[in-house]
Amino acid sequence: MILDKEGNVTTVLQENISLSKFLANFKDMYPKIKNDHIIVNLFSFSKLTSNDVLEFLELSDAHRKTKKSFVLVTGKSIL
Repeated sequence: MILDKEGNVTTVLQENISLSKFLANFKDMYPKIKNDHIIVNLFSFSKLTSNDVLEFLELSDAHRKTKKSFVLVTGKSIL
């Protein structure tokens, strides 16, 4: 997992790993960036389903309750 921090915005990029492994790594390192606005770059995942995206929902909801942004970015259509 690669973190790119600029001011109070952290962009999270993933290496070539499965989505489940990425999510596990993301949850482990989340306490380090919980006070930042977060952009999660999912461009390297070749296929994403709506269920894959929903895996981020609980964390996203909790993060946005702290008045911080949580953004998922992908170039793929969600199936």
